[in-house]
Amino acid sequence: MKWYQNKKIVVGTVAAIVVCLAIVYAITSQPSIVVKTQEIEAGDKVSLTKESLLDTEKIDAELVDDIKITSNLMTDTDKYSYNEESGEVTSKDETYLEAGTYTVTITYGDKTEDVEIKVTDSKAPEFVGFRDTITVEQNAEGFDLSRYYLAEDKSKVTVESKEETDISKAETQTNTIVGTDEFDNSTEKECKIKVVTQEDIKNGTKLTPMVDGNVPVSKDTLEKAESGDIDVQVEDVNEELSTAYKDIQDENFEGKHSFSALENNETYYYLGKYDKKRDDTNPHSNESSEEASQTIENEDTSNSTSNVTQSSDANAGNHSTQAPSQPTNNNSGGTSSPSQPSQPTTQPQQPLEPVQPQQPACDDTIPAGFWADRAAAEAYAQQVVMDALLSGQASHGGYYVDIYRTGCGTKYYGITFK
Repeated sequence: MKWYQNKKIVVGTVAAIVVCLAIVYAITSQPSIVVKTQEIEAGDKVSLTKESLLDTEKIDAELVDDIKITSNLMTDTDKYSYNEESGEVTSKDETYLEAGTYTVTITYGDKTEDVEIKVTDSKAPEFVGFRDTITVEQNAEGFDLSRYYLAEDKSKVTVESKEETDISKAETQTNTIVGTDEFDNSTEKECKIKVVTQEDIKNGTKLTPMVDGNVPVSKDTLEKAESGDIDVQVEDVNEELSTAYKDIQDENFEGKHSFSALENNETYYYLGKYDKKRDDTNPHSNESSEEASQTIENEDTSNSTSNVTQSSDANAGNHSTQAPSQPTNNNSGGTSSPSQPSQPTTQPQQPLEPVQPQQPACDDTIPAGFWADRAAAEAYAQQVVMDALLSGQASHGGYYVDIYRTGCGTKYYGITFK
């Protein structure tokens, strides 16, 4: 009996072991996936394909076919741009996926597994068109050394000067410019600050413009520049920096940049800022221009057609004037003003029918390349001057606003560059 009981115990134990082994085998024999490490540098390509996320060579082919990938990176169009064909995903309006941790869900059979994609930014910012020397006027208002420099990065970036810069004395100093992104990656370069006097400016020393073309000057120099008592010369901007600034204006800049627009630029000088207030020094502007136009309007009409000129190039700044139409002849062969009715001939025996006054025919068309609004003309001129400065081809030293009239007497405006 004892032997029989021991046999039952052994059989039961063996059965339990077999069941346990069967369970373990069933669990371990379930298909599984092999995930690749997903740590990517910001700026590198991020792709949500099976080949990019999984080690497909270590996974059964049938299982690979069954796998499905889902993520808000694919569906949240307010934050991301996803290309279904290539599987590539980027942050909205960028060419790369910004630094952060993202989740992708892998589904196969009745199982799901979350995969984390870690995008990191470990690279230091880079300066665009770094200038080794900055020339600034002594006691210039609104001076901020950091605004002369532009840094770019794949994450938010700022620029600052490492030391204080004293511009109360005309001397040359050394400072360090530091560009830092939000992950504390930083780069720094040394620069020189050459502080000059107003007398130096009068003698032709050129000042360095900030990234946006504005130039800090003293209050006295700004007032003299406004009145025309001093001519402020400005350095050309290198091509790399001017191209980057234009991309910023056009919102085509790739990545992040350190530039921030000024809220108020009244204390700064820029090319062409005060030329509109000096129009009276130009014989072709303001009242002088109006008088000249009026003279043309009163000339013999035989020359009127030759005075009509239209410019097809808005940048040419050519003047265009048009005289009014010729006076009309009355029935007696005399000449009358366009605004007066014709006089009847003297025939008391046979009264003539009333003659209707003839309306003056005039052309009120503003020629191409000119503006009906003075502000629009000045805005165009300022843009041309600024573009020339930023492109390193500052061929314009300013501009004049010319005033003209159409044949109907309507004012219109043209631009003459210095």
